[in-house]
Amino acid sequence: MRSVILAAFVLIASLAICCALGGMIGGGLARADGEENGGVGVREATTTANAVEAKLPCPSDMQLVDGMFCPQVQQICLYDVDSKGNKMGPHKIGGRCGMFQAPSVCLSKTRIHKRYCVDTFEIPNVVGELPQSWMSWYDVKAFCESKNKRMMTASEFVFACEGEQMLPYPYKTGYVRDRTSCDTDRDEPNFDRFKDNKTLRYMDRLLFSIGSNPDCVSPFGIRDLVGSIDEFVINETGHPYKSAMVGGHALGVRNRCRTSADEPGSEGTTAHNEWFSFWESGGRCAKNASF
Repeated sequence: MRSVILAAFVLIASLAICCALGGMIGGGLARADGEENGGVGVREATTTANAVEAKLPCPSDMQLVDGMFCPQVQQICLYDVDSKGNKMGPHKIGGRCGMFQAPSVCLSKTRIHKRYCVDTFEIPNVVGELPQSWMSWYDVKAFCESKNKRMMTASEFVFACEGEQMLPYPYKTGYVRDRTSCDTDRDEPNFDRFKDNKTLRYMDRLLFSIGSNPDCVSPFGIRDLVGSIDEFVINETGHPYKSAMVGGHALGVRNRCRTSADEPGSEGTTAHNEWFSFWESGGRCAKNASF
């Protein structure tokens, strides 16, 4: 009788052990399968995100510029203002124009279709960081190529800034200068702009962090195209240099989409060569639209 009871006990114990082992094995397999499926899920999510971006004409950190560009535009300035926005009198070449006559007039017989991508912000194109200063034309070119992008041409900058309406300024109505919309007209009476040096980086304290100017936005959704940092672009004429600078800087100059309202077709300041590097100089990148 004792032997029968012992045998029954051994059988029950064996069954209990088998069940426990089965649960452990099953649970392990379930976890392994779950981990594998989770990995697949992550891979699928990444693949889906990449696929979605691949279906867009521009990467997520860029904006699409698409429309008809007018090479030569008439923009008549009605009067100039000082750095505080006070009216000064009739417009002078190189002055801060307080108000343009609306609308701008296209002087070209035909417009040119343009379609390309432009970084939303200036280099480094990262919200919260400062725009990169002290860049030469070659520095901007190298940075853009490292991101699988390229430099903008002068006319691409102009169109990205003014849109098909040929707006002088990339904010509000587009015809009235407003020193509060972008990082412009930050005159510093005790600052000698020609003696500042790379070590002091004095001008950097006048720069707003990227993303701080929500009103400074062009018709294509591109930010900070005027003011902040003067941007290097490709001078399409090639003369006197391959380089041109556009948009103006924080201290306040013309700070408009086209270099001068007095020169139809003027699309950039060409006084600085490709090696020029100063507190005002930086840039942003462009890229051909994928379709």
